[in-house]
Amino acid sequence: MARFKAISDLCNVVSLAAYCADDSSMLLVLEGITSELWLPSIKVPEGESWQSVITKELLEIFEVELETTKLLKIYKIWLPDHSSNWIYHCVYSLNLLEDVKRKSKSNKGKYRGRIRWVTEQELTTLWLNGNLRTPELLHYFQQLKAHNEFPYKPNYDQILLAPEYITRGKLVEISQETFVHAGKNIYEQLVEAAGFTLDLQKYLYREFIFFTFPAVYLSQISFIRFIMELGWTRDDAPNVFRAADVTERCGLSYREYLFVLAAIDPYTSHGGAPAEIRCRFIFRFFDVDRDGILNLTEFRNFIGYMRKSKSLPPDLAETMKDVDAIYKNLGFSPLAPLTIGAFLVAVGTLKIRGTSHIFRSVKSAQQYVQGILKREIRHKASGSTVDTKTTEFTAKQIDNTYELAVHTVRLQKSATLIDVQEVWSLQNAISQTALSIVQTSTPEQYRRMSMAVFDQDSECNELLKSLRYLQQLNKFKTYAKGKPLFSWGHLDAELFGRHLINVCKNAQTIFQNEPRLLELTSPIYVMGDLHGNIGDLIYFEKVFWNLGPCLSPCNLLFLGDFVDRGAYGIEIITYLFCYKVQTPKKLWMLRGNHEIREIQKMFSFYTECINKFGEKTGVEIWEHINDAFDCMPLASVIDGRVFCVHGGIPPPWLCPVASAINQIPLPLNQPDLQSPLAWELMWNDPIKKGTVTDNVAFELSTNDGFATNYRRGTAHVFTADALERFLSTNNFSHIIRAHEVAQSGFNVQQKAKLLTVFSSSKYCGGSNEAACILADGGKLRVLRLETDS
Repeated sequence: MARFKAISDLCNVVSLAAYCADDSSMLLVLEGITSELWLPSIKVPEGESWQSVITKELLEIFEVELETTKLLKIYKIWLPDHSSNWIYHCVYSLNLLEDVKRKSKSNKGKYRGRIRWVTEQELTTLWLNGNLRTPELLHYFQQLKAHNEFPYKPNYDQILLAPEYITRGKLVEISQETFVHAGKNIYEQLVEAAGFTLDLQKYLYREFIFFTFPAVYLSQISFIRFIMELGWTRDDAPNVFRAADVTERCGLSYREYLFVLAAIDPYTSHGGAPAEIRCRFIFRFFDVDRDGILNLTEFRNFIGYMRKSKSLPPDLAETMKDVDAIYKNLGFSPLAPLTIGAFLVAVGTLKIRGTSHIFRSVKSAQQYVQGILKREIRHKASGSTVDTKTTEFTAKQIDNTYELAVHTVRLQKSATLIDVQEVWSLQNAISQTALSIVQTSTPEQYRRMSMAVFDQDSECNELLKSLRYLQQLNKFKTYAKGKPLFSWGHLDAELFGRHLINVCKNAQTIFQNEPRLLELTSPIYVMGDLHGNIGDLIYFEKVFWNLGPCLSPCNLLFLGDFVDRGAYGIEIITYLFCYKVQTPKKLWMLRGNHEIREIQKMFSFYTECINKFGEKTGVEIWEHINDAFDCMPLASVIDGRVFCVHGGIPPPWLCPVASAINQIPLPLNQPDLQSPLAWELMWNDPIKKGTVTDNVAFELSTNDGFATNYRRGTAHVFTADALERFLSTNNFSHIIRAHEVAQSGFNVQQKAKLLTVFSSSKYCGGSNEAACILADGGKLRVLRLETDS
């Protein structure tokens, strides 16, 4: 089938419906992208006739010249805001015998391995299984068979044609008349209740044509790909299609697509006629066998879905109690099926409550259209041939503009810094013309920022020098039990504290201006839990960025849990915040579950601050550090493919698509109350073998692969299948997370798609190693650090 990269690329198409009367079979072609079956289709180049294009294609398929084909169907489709107001799809028919059929080649050329000849029974089976690109293929087959096999009578009633498609003989027209202009019936009232203006409908219509053309019905596979961009999970998307497919055509017309979008829009009012239509959609969503009734299993799933929307646990016993209570209210026996009529009465009489909150998309149609406009602008600006039908989250565009840095750095052969000078101060190394350009093209503020990185008297560098002095004085260990002896030496603790508070304020400002979901690029080092282990952090620095982040070719990403358990949380924060302020685009930090006030009071960081700075100053410093923690990002994506987080993936009912993370409120000083999504990102774990009891197994089966995290007493554990769905939904390849100690410094789990990294050796007196991960050149390479020496 002819494929297009953008709406602006749509053009006229011709297709071939070839029929062999000897065995009553029709020629179809397997589509490589979707694995659906469709007719051989070709784009018509400008200036060429349709007949000449189809003749060339016949030669390509059969390698012999065949008689002129006949016109079977022609589609005239209105396309607003296009270079041509109309695009056409012309379907030619060809009748042939068995000997010609055998010449159809499937072992070479563009049709290699893709040609399928199917009978009517096979075609019907493929249709019912959702393997056809469009139900129109059944009409084509019946027309071809009727022309060749008298007295065969086609059963066109088997596929109800969309009334908004104007059909006159061989011509089918789709025009702007298909738009909903006024609420004449309850479905059109639903569109009005959703606030779908004609302008919004125009963009939704263009997107519909983009997904379907040259067909005119939206297949289940294409619908699922589309609906997932609105935030639906891969598991629920087929159920939404079933709800929308009211004619059971296995393909949606434009209005059917529009009506279901209105029903699931988060801003559609739930009252009157629109509420009734929404409830009819909800009923079909759960009527898996399409028999017009909800059996006990289907109704139990409905109640489970309602419980999930209220953040209630998926407990089987509690779910059945709710089912029994509703059945009793309705006067039904426990095993009685529920008809659509009874369901609507139960909702209308408030015996079933809460339907207004379910069956909603995360993203509204208006938000989706805004994404469409941005996509089209990018496509036009770049002239790119990259497929634009990807998930919403894509790799951030890299700015390839370079400029000459303001300062030169002079180093000893031992990699020790000697001095830093402005480029133009080295007159023998720069021409007068270049000197003038460099001096005038670099704003003064950037010169100051550049110099501050190397200025040894700057606040950040003073703190870093003090930190290295304390390292030698206190001989930082990887772990220290009890209350380790700590000395400030000749340093003024009060002055150190005041400088640190200023740095915390600056870091907080930087965090506030960063998205909750960072988009980063490789090469990048990814570090796991540090837990106050300044010794190991310094070891990593010596090996990987010994000249500091500014002069390192790699970015640095820290996955949280900077404090608690280890004795040197203040030193870790001083180091990271200073470099964050100096190089905000090189060093990145995510929040972990120990960057929470209540947790730090349970463990050691709160006490550490008081012990090192005294009661008053210690609490003040602790508060300023946590104010910065409250604004930290919670996840990141490297090169649009590798998802990084402290804990684990979130459940789909909280985060259907990764971009939902950017909606987490800011600041987040009580994440358990303010954002369940943030809490899950910081606390979740992959499920461990041997922990799946019968109750956990039930929870996993009814909760999209998530179950209560009993080990931590909060949040969830998730399965490999849940991870696979999350990765697939967002077009990610892997996840890197921290949160759990690993004996070798890392663990590879869940079909090698999940990497756990831990960067603090000898954790809590243990024998584990420390590691980090280098993401570069499409590889995730584990780097283990020997820290004994």
